[in-house]
Amino acid sequence: MPDQNFLAPVNFAFAIKRLPFVSYFVQETNIPGMTIGNAEMPTPFKTIYYPGDKVDFNELQLTVRVDENMQNYIEIYNWIIGMTFPDRFEQYANLIDGDGVFSDATLIIKTNKKNPNITFTFKDMYPTSISDIQMSASESDINYTTATMTFRHNGFDIST
Repeated sequence: MPDQNFLAPVNFAFAIKRLPFVSYFVQETNIPGMTIGNAEMPTPFKTIYYPGDKVDFNELQLTVRVDENMQNYIEIYNWIIGMTFPDRFEQYANLIDGDGVFSDATLIIKTNKKNPNITFTFKDMYPTSISDIQMSASESDINYTTATMTFRHNGFDIST
């Protein structure tokens, strides 16, 4: 009989090679879904569908708690600025000479006893967005600031 424990959404660890400050402060993430297209074959009676030959992976999202020095925000900011149209040649040079455009990442799913169980290795990730950071002087309780980062990737491997 298979193990009857259920997956607890709090039992995970996330690491992305080029963003050590982001990795430490991850609060939420997702295991991206995936879809395949289909091929249609019309007939006089009805359309027959066949599975497609390409898989599309959904985006990976991370919600991180922003540290007071904003190091994790600045890490992702510098990566995005370096990939786009920087203001100075040095910004692009730092990207190419440094860590490059892509980075791999690892999501480790843990058992209910906090032991590593399943590893998702994401290939060739790059950021596509970071959410707004809301600041408010009218808060009565301190709710620490978070930011959501979105990444594209070229698929993932699963290992146990």
